[in-house]
Amino acid sequence: MSINNGAKKFMKELIIKDTIGEYLSASKYINWKDNSILSKADEFKLSAADEISLIKTVYEFVRDEIKHSWDVQDKCVTKSATEVLEQGVGICWAKANLLAALLRACGIPAGICYQRLTLGDVPETGFCIHALNAVYIKSLNRWIRLDARGNKTGVDAQFDLEQERLAFPVRKDLGEVDYGIVYANPSDKLMQVLEENTDVLYMYLNCLPDNIFEYKKASIEDIDELVRTRIIVLRAANKLSDDEDMSVVEEESYAYYRRALETGEHIAYLVYDNGKFIGAGGVSFYQIMPTYHNPIGKKAYIMNMYTAPEYRRQGIAFHTLD
Repeated sequence: MSINNGAKKFMKELIIKDTIGEYLSASKYINWKDNSILSKADEFKLSAADEISLIKTVYEFVRDEIKHSWDVQDKCVTKSATEVLEQGVGICWAKANLLAALLRACGIPAGICYQRLTLGDVPETGFCIHALNAVYIKSLNRWIRLDARGNKTGVDAQFDLEQERLAFPVRKDLGEVDYGIVYANPSDKLMQVLEENTDVLYMYLNCLPDNIFEYKKASIEDIDELVRTRIIVLRAANKLSDDEDMSVVEEESYAYYRRALETGEHIAYLVYDNGKFIGAGGVSFYQIMPTYHNPIGKKAYIMNMYTAPEYRRQGIAFHTLD
């Protein structure tokens, strides 16, 4: 995992979580080794003068020639790069698969990024996940992001090496999130939504997840993970080395979780990214003497907030509490 530090000041700082080889690999949805993708990539390579013009040409093809399903009201559900190229249509998740595939077929490392955006102008309309791409430009030795969603009135995404010109601004004050992680493969969660639907317009209105990560309420079966993260948090908070004996705390934490989860004294959530554990958080409830402002005497204490280092500053702890 590395940080993309070479970008201009108007570029988002990106977290490159995989090796460069993984951003060139073929997969179920980024199936660039298919003849249709290779043939299209060859067309672009023949007409491009250099690496940057090649990237720009491929990007503008996916942005402009592959229509966004909602814009043209096409019910067809496309998932893999080959399906998107064949049908000429797809939502942003699918178009991102195609752009990544075409770039990789040209020998250019590419990945997928996500944003959490409101469906309408305000949070009350709900949230959805928007997909875009990141591409590595070897001649500049840096990554940039490109948004191939497709332009329309109010949306003007462009290829720009100086500053990001994406489809949508991210309004943090409204709960929107611009995730800086560059994935080698699309989200399992989002691809499952595509797999489970046959009408993309119905899906768009009724089935879109509102978060890229999976937030799971912990149960007794999750005690081992809860205790493990508890020890990590305590070591970090108290600046303890890995050699410090925490066996007693570990044993007592295990007993606490077993009792408190069953009685409701503690509620905890575990956070996963494509099945990988990345965070946790909880609330412990306790009783004090009744007061004028708190006649029932119940109080809560936020406990054990943890986010894996490479996922920090992505809004995970905030949404765990939310």
